[in-house]
Amino acid sequence: MPPAANTDLIHNFQRIRRAASIPQHMKFPALVPAALTLSITAAPALAVPPQYRAVVFRGESRLYPLAVANNARLAGVNDTAPAEVVILGGSGPTRIPNPVGQAAFAWGINNSGVAVGEIGSQGATPMIFHADATTTAFSPFGGDFGIAYAINDDGWIVGSQNSVAEPGIFRAFQWRDGVQQSLATPAGFEHSMAVGITSTGLVAGRLTTSSELSTAVLWDDGQPRLLETPAAFGNSFARGVNNHSLAAGDAWNDPSAPAAFAWEGGVAIALPNLGGPSRAVGVDDLGIIAGFAETLGGESVGVVWADDRLYRLDDIVLAEPGLRILAATAISESGFIAGVARDANNAQVGVLLAPVPAPASLVLLVGAGILARRRRTTTT
Repeated sequence: MPPAANTDLIHNFQRIRRAASIPQHMKFPALVPAALTLSITAAPALAVPPQYRAVVFRGESRLYPLAVANNARLAGVNDTAPAEVVILGGSGPTRIPNPVGQAAFAWGINNSGVAVGEIGSQGATPMIFHADATTTAFSPFGGDFGIAYAINDDGWIVGSQNSVAEPGIFRAFQWRDGVQQSLATPAGFEHSMAVGITSTGLVAGRLTTSSELSTAVLWDDGQPRLLETPAAFGNSFARGVNNHSLAAGDAWNDPSAPAAFAWEGGVAIALPNLGGPSRAVGVDDLGIIAGFAETLGGESVGVVWADDRLYRLDDIVLAEPGLRILAATAISESGFIAGVARDANNAQVGVLLAPVPAPASLVLLVGAGILARRRRTTTT
């Protein structure tokens, strides 16, 4: 597998280093064509374009953020080799020590500063990374390869792993403190992957057939709801969902050329692009979708989609002179965006984009970070 395209800065970061060891259906497709239009009615209309304020991470706090919590805590990796997990929030950055020679990646984080991800160079072990720099390995199915992709504020973790009995089959899991809730894989599909979970327990991901065709899916109380794969594409993937069941992700024929899509009521809605590949990585509870789009000239641009429009983040972010946002890598329910950028010196840096004004539903308690919201209890 060739190195991931420059625009695929989100979930292929680690695959660049060890792509050969990743089972094909566990890979996030590399970077989408076709200029398309958006029409979303589920999200409340915004009177003006969204606006954000940028925080740039350099020096000791330099990291490439891959996840952001509702209270703006961040998780990601630094630029060491092998990569180390970094959790940022509260008193400052926390670097998680790695076993010798093994890379680690954090793909999700919650308000308590608990991150989840993977560790391992020739296989992957689902991991929990704690704010005190300790780690906890877990294995829902007992297999030798798995990844935890997201965690909500109730502590439910979702991901995918193989089993001892079926080492070649990977199934989605939902796990907390040794308790697992089944995420059903419907007939006709061999593999399943869960990559996002909301505070109300909705889970987003994809199902894959034995012939490696993917279909976007949401799970509600463990039961799958298949989302439409657009007619012009053979594959689809829901990478995120909000508490109103609006999902976001991408569709593709060629995995190096995805196209950003949203799903409302299970129906696929094409998102505008800049002439090249594009991907949506998530959606907040206002219906703002974050991701990236590539220009015809091959430039990667961080974007959001709102009110039937694509907005370049560079045009709506209050930032230091010369900062260019390459991609949004994650967005929280409350609207905080994690991303990667280049500064005026062309150095790649991590960024946190905070909504201006801050979401009215967000209540930040110094040192604790508590989001005031009503949550449904997930059954086991």
